[in-house]
Amino acid sequence: IDVDPSTPIEPQRNTRTVIDRDLVLQAEPYKGDTDDPDDYRCQIYDPELTETSWVQGYGIEADVTEVVHHGLVFKADATARAGADAMDAANPDIGWECTGLAGIPGVNQILSWAPGQDPTQLPSDTGIEMQPGDFLVMQLHYHYEPVFADLPPDRSTLIVDLADEATIEAAGGELDPIDLRIYLGPAEIPCSTDEVGPLCDRDAAIADLQSRSGTLGAIAANGLNAACGTTPADYADMTDGIASSTCTLPTQTGQIVSIWGHQHEIGKSVKMTLNPGTPGEKVLLDIPNWNFDWQLDYRPVEDIVLERGDVVQIDCTWDRSRIDDDAEPRYVLWAEGTDDEMCYFQIVTRPV
Repeated sequence: IDVDPSTPIEPQRNTRTVIDRDLVLQAEPYKGDTDDPDDYRCQIYDPELTETSWVQGYGIEADVTEVVHHGLVFKADATARAGADAMDAANPDIGWECTGLAGIPGVNQILSWAPGQDPTQLPSDTGIEMQPGDFLVMQLHYHYEPVFADLPPDRSTLIVDLADEATIEAAGGELDPIDLRIYLGPAEIPCSTDEVGPLCDRDAAIADLQSRSGTLGAIAANGLNAACGTTPADYADMTDGIASSTCTLPTQTGQIVSIWGHQHEIGKSVKMTLNPGTPGEKVLLDIPNWNFDWQLDYRPVEDIVLERGDVVQIDCTWDRSRIDDDAEPRYVLWAEGTDDEMCYFQIVTRPV
């Protein structure tokens, strides 16, 4: 910390974000199967709005926390409802399987949640507009292990804070919209020199990934390398148990509201830098000791405006010593499974 070493560190109290619970939308009880360790389940959460409303806060309250790995929330307008209902009806279980995103077209992601994350409270003059007939879809990723076989069904809850009339009137009848953008980097983590097994071969690991998650796994692994100008050969020498990746991407424009970084259980560190190597370089996010159970939204303490032409560099590092000792050695790739890995960031902005 860039302060005098003798500076005392005082804990902050009562800093958890609390939002108004105008809507409390609960899932239908769902329980997966340990034969499917990574289960992605979407359900419709209908706010049943009768007038134009503005969402100003939202959060996921996980129920069976032992198995809820992450949640994504998507906003959909009324034209997408028939498709969502059809997906729901075609699946004999609760909701529908939705590896990747929501599984239906015409939706926009508005929220990512992972363990440790508080509800999101947007600035008082911003919001997400919702019309009558609009609805929400939540994807929950459940990670089941044999030890969790006897857990009860999950009933995770989505809470929503709607802007009151005074807030809307103070903003001139319409709140500023927010823009959530996702920034992804490769995750290529070869086996260390003291690990041996058939899945240490990258092609075999890709085939295994496809058997678990379909073609999406290979597309993500290879596509992110292509987008970032790297190849698997760039990671081939990372065999001391530590692997890393970096990628530079163009940003959206607007004033930053919040920043979020995400890895899985063998993540070691994440970092996001605005306009690296320039006089205006600024570190936006730096978590040197990653912890999967401590994934917070971070808000700048100063105004930071992203402009046309700006870029961010995202850096991720992984530590294979964090893999369970009894796990089969394998080349770890970018995918949604808990035992796979990610280099995932998002920035939420508002118009300037």
